[in-house]
Order: sequence, then C-alpha cells, then structure tokens
Amino acid sequence: MPERLEPHTDTERRILEVAKRVFVQKGLEGTSMQDIASAADISRTSLHYYFRSKRRLFETVLDDLLARLLPQVEEILFEKCDFREKLARFVSVYLNIFLENPYLPNFVMNELNQNPAEVIDRFSRQGVLSPRLQKQILADLRKLNSSIEASQFMMNVISLCVFPFIARPVVEAFFAGNRPDAFERFIAARKVVIVDTLISSIATASTERRDGAG
Repeated sequence: MPERLEPHTDTERRILEVAKRVFVQKGLEGTSMQDIASAADISRTSLHYYFRSKRRLFETVLDDLLARLLPQVEEILFEKCDFREKLARFVSVYLNIFLENPYLPNFVMNELNQNPAEVIDRFSRQGVLSPRLQKQILADLRKLNSSIEASQFMMNVISLCVFPFIARPVVEAFFAGNRPDAFERFIAARKVVIVDTLISSIATASTERRDGAG
C-alpha cells in the first residue's frame, strides 16, 4: 500500500495545489518551474528550495493524488460484505475523490497522452490495479456466478465514474444545468445509477453464463 505523502509546510501544500492546476493545463513537458513559481506567487529560487526539479515535483503531485485513492480502495475491496454494498462504497469514494480533486482526471489523461510510459510506471509502482486487487475482484465476481472478466468489469467502473469529470463542461451545460451545486447534485444521483448499471451487467452476464451452460 503506498504511503501517503504529507507536505510539511503550508507553502509546500500551496505549491502542490498550484502545480496540479498548471500540470493539468500544460502537461509535464509544457510546464516550467517558472510557470509554477509565478502561479504560486513565489520566486523560482524558493520553489527549488522545496522541490529541486520539475520531475520531482511532478512525481510528488502524482503520488499524492494516487495516495488519496488507493488505501481507501484496498480497504473496501478486501472487506467481507455484500458485493452491492462494497461496490456502492467503492463508487462513492471514487467520485468523492474526484469532487475533492477536480483536476485529477484530466491531469492523468493529459499525461497518458503525452507520457504514457511514465504514468504507467508510476501506476505500477503504486499498485494501481495490481494482480492482488484484480484477483480479489475476480473472486467477488465468481461468487456471483458472473462471466465478466475482472479487467472488463473494472474498466466499466472507471469509465462510468471518470467520464463526467473529463467532460464536465458538457455535463454541466446539457445534463446538470448551469446552477450552483448542480454538478455535485448530478454526481450524487449518479452514484446510484452507476451501481445499478454495474449490478445489472453482472446479472445479465450471470444469466448468459447459465444459458450457455444449459
């Protein structure tokens, strides 16, 4: 399980929050230390005092974002409880992380487009969708007599959760309405929709598996 990286000072926390936004807007290659220093309203010398290089700052930002999510995911996935309850908690945590860190989805997508090997390497080292997690998901699915592969099921979960945040302007304009807190209310309602959709897909796959066996 990755260790949560806690900034030691208010300045470090502010730098990390600013760096998230700048990296999302410009990507790793398009961002300079001066860009981050200017956005954080500090000198470049001060920025180098806290983070010696852009690469180190980027890695700290990415690791911090992953560390917000993975411990909670592991705790939920390995609980012994009803699968629907487990799934509902997982989806809720996943969406809440995105609501708290609205730059995260686009941050990751931008870097996957520009530096896929780097992001995949960080994900692997942090244990994202590790064989251990996939094995647990597969075990839960098999208990429900589902024929869905663990990888396909997790792709469904991630896609259903992530897309509204990547396409947030479209969601707000056409589905949520441009009103205060409309997007948050849309996501709250979506938590139930996602779980219902996923459970329905499992039930369908289980029926098809029984029919095929017959």
